[in-house]
Amino acid sequence: MKLIRVVNSDDKLTFDGDIQGNFTLQPNAEVAFLNANWTNKVLEIDLKNTNLSEVRLEMNNATGDNTYTFNLEPEIFSTETASLDNLLINLENQLNKVMTYTAGNEKALGLKWLADFDETDNKISIFTVQQSLVDPVVVIEETPRNARRQYIADGIDDVNGDNMLYKSDAAGPAAIYSRSFQFPRSINNSVPYEEKPSAMCAVWQCSLNSLEADALGGIIGVLSNPTLDRSNPANYEFGIQWTDSGTDYGYIRDGVVSPTGITPNVTEDDLDNDFFQIRFNNNKIEVVIYHDNAVPKEQVLVSEEYITSDLYPSLWLRDNKTVIKNLSNTPAITDLGKSVNVINKIIETNFDVIEEYEAEIVWRLVFSKELSEFLGFNDNEINLQTINFLWEAKNVTRYSGSDAYIVELNNLQLESYDTQEQQRKSILSVITNENGNVKDFRHESNNLIFISINNNFPISLRNINLKVYDDNYNDITTTGKANLTLLFK
Repeated sequence: MKLIRVVNSDDKLTFDGDIQGNFTLQPNAEVAFLNANWTNKVLEIDLKNTNLSEVRLEMNNATGDNTYTFNLEPEIFSTETASLDNLLINLENQLNKVMTYTAGNEKALGLKWLADFDETDNKISIFTVQQSLVDPVVVIEETPRNARRQYIADGIDDVNGDNMLYKSDAAGPAAIYSRSFQFPRSINNSVPYEEKPSAMCAVWQCSLNSLEADALGGIIGVLSNPTLDRSNPANYEFGIQWTDSGTDYGYIRDGVVSPTGITPNVTEDDLDNDFFQIRFNNNKIEVVIYHDNAVPKEQVLVSEEYITSDLYPSLWLRDNKTVIKNLSNTPAITDLGKSVNVINKIIETNFDVIEEYEAEIVWRLVFSKELSEFLGFNDNEINLQTINFLWEAKNVTRYSGSDAYIVELNNLQLESYDTQEQQRKSILSVITNENGNVKDFRHESNNLIFISINNNFPISLRNINLKVYDDNYNDITTTGKANLTLLFK
């Protein structure tokens, strides 16, 4: 019996070795496969090819709603965990970025997309939730433990429980605010793999139900530090300030109050009363006033990307001569996949302000075939489960491997046949790979099976040539040195 070890001559598991010696196979010689080892290469996808990097997101496509198309970052990504995470963060950012709000299309309120790779389960999941508008006062009253973390009310009352708020404490001003981060900020698009807190089309908003001529007014806005003096406009990053019914509103950016040229239009219990919003829309913070006499009625006073700090919402009333209605917020989504204890808010206004999408949403995500396979999905057109808004890959193939390997001996004709190919093949062994998704492949034959070479005369063997394929005769890409060992007798 003679042993031959061969090493690979390329990274495709080709073995071509010379035998520098007197190696003669006697008539009716036999050969068996003993063992093998190699390192499979991690899979890669080149998204510099725009045909591979394009992603399409469809919302209620059957009913003619919106389709959003974008391209992922033009990089080469591999299935190594760090690279895969970068690709998924890029996907998250792009999905969130296209979820812009447009008048009459409320789909994006509170949406945040996440894409996650679980290395333990070897699965990718892509999912989203839609966070409903909440009434902070109701949340405080109904869920006090949650409220202490989210909202604080100070000297402010709900008028007869009918969604109107006013200053109830004659001794001082009134406020409702949050001591915890409750308002999303923009994604830093200049660093595509840097994950930032984000939710789509979040709002902190209210309308004026009544405003007296001698009112001292108030402020609605967001601060970078919840402990700052909320009565001082200089402490607000973004906001709107009002005083009495005859004085124009001012808008606040970075503590500076600027004139709007918009005079209050407020009639008690009118659905066309002025409506204020601080909102996060398409990766921008926007300061907005809805005014029935303005053209257009939606006046966007500030619109800019903001990535400086977390933001904390606040409403400040200086006296009881302002009555607020429609106060509502979209809380920051910090833990998708878990239910959030909130009270849904119903908006009472004639303006086309942001509200949650009340109809059932059917999402579909469309990848290129190559990208879909790379991410572990069986189909490149993936329909989101409408119950929990979740896609989950079956399994991510991380290495260039196979469930079975075919070892073919090319320079000796063996008595082997392949019914798939419907022909004689010089197959030395078919190795079953119990775990088809491994980096370092090892195999040791427990029971040697010798195959006849059927040589009637001696053969002087000067070289040995083998090739290892997957079970469809495709190349396997490896790295480093690979070894095969054969036995002849």
